[in-house]
Formats: sequence, structure tokens, C-alpha cells
Amino acid sequence: MRSLLWTLFLMGWVAACAGGPEGRGHATLAGVPQAAADALRREAGGAALDRIEREPERGVDLYEAAWSAGDGTAHEAKVTADGALVEREESIALAEVPAAARAAIARRFPAGDVQVVRKTWILYEAEAAGGELLVSPTGREVDEGEDEGEDDDDDREEGAP
Repeated sequence: MRSLLWTLFLMGWVAACAGGPEGRGHATLAGVPQAAADALRREAGGAALDRIEREPERGVDLYEAAWSAGDGTAHEAKVTADGALVEREESIALAEVPAAARAAIARRFPAGDVQVVRKTWILYEAEAAGGELLVSPTGREVDEGEDEGEDDDDDREEGAP
């Protein structure tokens, strides 16, 4: 019985990693909707795409690609099936992070063992008589003080330059 349960667990884990219709999974550019593929190519600016994944998020299939620029900088972009840019990331040196952000990072990681820093952006700001609203492309309302809280890896979106 124990081996049967273990086998079923492993089969489920493999299926989840393979990214069936319900989960995240690896993709090829040929398997991505044309508008999404075009948008990812445009974001990469001619660089070869190293990795492409389909990521269901809030009921919407998103497509994420990673590539390296000519200078070795790692980049990622996430788009919808119709090619709308949802998120853009660029690896940067910690020294390039603004002083206030570096201070927040140092408070969170006092040992100073930060290995990767990414600049992430795409956020929309609406202003009306009732105030302001920051919203992500997936419709998540973003608190202006949220950047001081805990990161939600499933829906990482932060404003940028």
C-alpha cells in the first residue's frame, strides 16, 4: 500500500512539473500563441530565448521567456496570450539599486548574502477625485506600502522607473 501511495504521489508530482493544462509548464515558441510569441521576441530584441514557460495566473495563461543580453545581463518578460506585456525583469548589481531600496534589502537580509537582484516593472497608476490606485496588469490592487511587506512569489509585480 505504501509503495502504491508513493507511486501515485510521484506520478502527480511529475504531471505537475510537466505543466499539463492546469499547471505551469515548459513551452516552445512554436507552442505559444502567435501574439505572445511576437511580443516575447520584441522584448528580447533579437536575443535567443533561453527558456519559455506557460504560467496560469488568476485564470489567465501567461507566457514567460528568459534571455541574456549581449553584456550577459539576464532578462525576463511575461506576456498574455494576446501579447500584452505583464511584467519585465532585468538582473542588476546590488550597487545599482537606489539607496532606499538597498536599505530595505539590508534590513530584510542583514547577513548581506544577497545573490540576485532583479529590477521588475509594469504597474499602472490611476488618479481620480477619490484618490489614487496602483494596479498590476493582472488586476491586483497594489498598496503603496506593500513593497515593505512580504513578497508574494506567485504574483510578483512591483513598480519601476
